This record gives sequence, C-alpha cells and structure tokens, in this order.
Amino acid sequence: MTSVLVMDPTNRERSRLNAEAFARVGAKVFRFDADGRTVWKDNQWVRASSLPDAFTLVFVHNTDFDHWTKLAVEIPGVTRTAGSIIRYTGGELPTEGSSEMWVRRRIIRAATPLTESEARAILEWSRSPKDPAPEILCSPFREVLPALALLCQGYLVASGNVRMIRGLSESAVESVLTHLSKTTKARNGRDAFQWSWFITPFDSFAVLREAMHREWRGELARPAATFLHEVETSPDGRVNARVVAAVLAAISGQLRQT
Repeated sequence: MTSVLVMDPTNRERSRLNAEAFARVGAKVFRFDADGRTVWKDNQWVRASSLPDAFTLVFVHNTDFDHWTKLAVEIPGVTRTAGSIIRYTGGELPTEGSSEMWVRRRIIRAATPLTESEARAILEWSRSPKDPAPEILCSPFREVLPALALLCQGYLVASGNVRMIRGLSESAVESVLTHLSKTTKARNGRDAFQWSWFITPFDSFAVLREAMHREWRGELARPAATFLHEVETSPDGRVNARVVAAVLAAISGQLRQT
C-alpha cells in the first residue's frame, strides 16, 4: 500500500486536513505534528507505535523540512527514505534552494487544505514520478528553460534571424545585423544548424524533454511541444527559425511568471 507522511508541526489543523485528503484517496497516512506521531486507522487518528522505514511520499511544510531530515536518521544504522518529497508553503514559492517539487498554490493554515482531487493527483504521481508532473505541482528552481532561451537567442542571432527575437529595439537589431554582416560565420550560419544542436548541451533529448516538462508551469505550450517534436523526429533536419522564435517567446513568458 502507498504510504504517506504528512509533516506540519507548525499547524495541527492544516496537517490533519491535508493528511485526511490523502487518506480519502486510499493511502496509508501518518502524521508528524503537534499531536505527535499518529496514523489514520478505522477512520480516526490513533497513536503510531512506529513509523515505516520507507514512505512513498513525504508531504512537508516548508519551514518544517528539518524535522524530516532528523526523522530520517533518528534510528542508528537505519535511514528512512522517501520515494518523493513534496513541500508546500503558506507564503510565496522560493526562487532558490533545494530541488524538491512544490505545491503550486499556497496552503494557508487550515483555510485552504488539499482537495481530494489534488491529493489523488499528487499521490498518483508520487507512485511513479515522471514528467509531466500534475498541474498542482511545480519546480520553482529553473535551470533548463533559461539555458534553452539562450540557445534559441544564439541560433536566431547566428542565423541572421535576429529580428525574430521579441523585445529588441530597432537600433539593437541594426547593431547586431551590422556586426553579423562582417563575419563569415554569420553568412554561413543559416545552413550550419540542425535540430540536434539544441540537444548537445543537455546530453540527450530525454533530458531536455523531461526538464522542459518539469520546469514548465502548467500545460506545455503548443510552441514548446512543436519544438520538442521537431528535435525528436528530425535531429538531422534543418532548423526552422519560426519554430525557434515561437518557443523562445513562450519560454520568455514562462520566465516572467512569479
């Protein structure tokens, strides 16, 4: 059976409501909070004589994460493990820190606990973590999308399609084009790029695809899906500048989101 540990010593009622959402969708649920260590049994919370050595999911309030770190090693010679760790907060999502997945929305005390459908989506994903993650989850720590945006900009510049980069002033465009016209690389750039060029920095297409899904907030936009399709199906094909410009615009929109 899927086992879930909800950790929220900061707010007992929020802990209980989140935990019961998981219980309603079939998980064996434990709590670690101001009520101590409890387990959901026969439709009520009872004292847990012990905790499992492994959990499918640890669902932990942001500022209480250290409790999981300590709990994982409290028994000498035994390290508790979690298949997935998901953090949540009543405040704003952080912009730096660890790489765990986060609940996309704020869970403010007991006023906005997980719904049953949210708990089910999180639980199903936790059983077999893969991309894309459900809508309720996101990773606020983005590395691949900014890197891919730079690659797209580099391609559009080197291939003479700088005008396709949105947000550049006319003077900036003219300055770049003047510089490019003086270089042999720029004159030959249009035919120098294949779709596989976008894979190389990420080692494999699978890494690129999974990271884009993980870092994208919400459903992957059509320009991004089109870009991935071209890279996957035509790695040796000539790059289409319009596809690159479209995915760059979509990524820029993503990176502007808070």
